[in-house]
Amino acid sequence: MKIEILAGDWKFAAVNNGVLQMVDSEGKVVRFTKIASLEVATEETKREWKQKVGWGVGVGLVTFGVGGLVTALAVGNKKFVEFFCELPDGKGEFMGKTEQKGYRELVKLCPEAAEAVKKKPIWEE
Repeated sequence: MKIEILAGDWKFAAVNNGVLQMVDSEGKVVRFTKIASLEVATEETKREWKQKVGWGVGVGLVTFGVGGLVTALAVGNKKFVEFFCELPDGKGEFMGKTEQKGYRELVKLCPEAAEAVKKKPIWEE
């Protein structure tokens, strides 16, 4: 599943069969079978991340200033999830958007996120 990069230093991302594939700004492909953290984006977490990594106005512009809790965006008959992802070993972080199926694949790569989703799946909201 393709992941749209909303903020961060990555050009492209996709998750398939338990592997997150990323393309960096130099065109190098990097593959991950685990991720450090994964968090669904809310307006509050967007502000925290912007301050943390200095993205400033960029995230707001990219997400078109969407208000309220942004957990699943209905577009046609598909639902999309905006999220923050921290890669392992200090390899960076990014904000992305993907379909629910893609997000479920990402959850499998992050044990902490998997536990949280077991308690309250976002696709049931």
